[in-house]
Amino acid sequence: GGRAPPPAAHQLYVRAGEIVRTGSPEQTAQAIGFLREAVVLAPDFADAWGLLAIAYRLQADYEPLQSHLVTSGRAPEAAQRALELDPDNVNARAADALAFDLYGRWLAGERSVRDVLAIDRDQPDMRVRLFWLLTSVGRSRAAIDAVGGIAGPVGMDPFGQSENKLRPV
Repeated sequence: GGRAPPPAAHQLYVRAGEIVRTGSPEQTAQAIGFLREAVVLAPDFADAWGLLAIAYRLQADYEPLQSHLVTSGRAPEAAQRALELDPDNVNARAADALAFDLYGRWLAGERSVRDVLAIDRDQPDMRVRLFWLLTSVGRSRAAIDAVGGIAGPVGMDPFGQSENKLRPV
C-alpha cells in the first residue's frame, strides 16, 4: 500500500475496529463516526474505507427499511473507494460479500465468502457469515470445521452475546 495514515486517523481506525463487530447498534454507529472521521483525516486510508463499508453493512441490519436502504447504500461507495486505493482490500471485499443476496443462491453466496477467506482466512465477518450460511443449509459439521480455531485471538459471537463465544467441538 501507500504511506502510513496520520496517527490520529490510525487511532480512530483501531478504536472503530475494536467495537464495530460487538453486535450493538450504538457501538456500530460509534464506529462509523470514528471511521468517517478517519477518512476525512486520511482520504487515502484504504483500510479505514474498507472497515467503514463493513460497518455500514452491519449497521443497516439494525435499522428500519427506510434508513436501512440509505445506510446499506453507503457501503458500496466506501468499498469502491477502498478498492480504488487497494485492489486487494479484504474488508471492502468482505463488505461486498455481506451484501450478497443469499436467498436461493446459497452456493454462489458460499463461493463469495470463500473467495474473501482465500485472501484472509481470518477475516472475522466472513468466518461468521460462512458459519451462518453453512448452518442455514444444514451443513453443521462443515460449519464447525470451517470455523475451527476461531475462538482464539479473533473471537466470534454469532448470536450477539459476547459471553457466548463459538468454540470448536
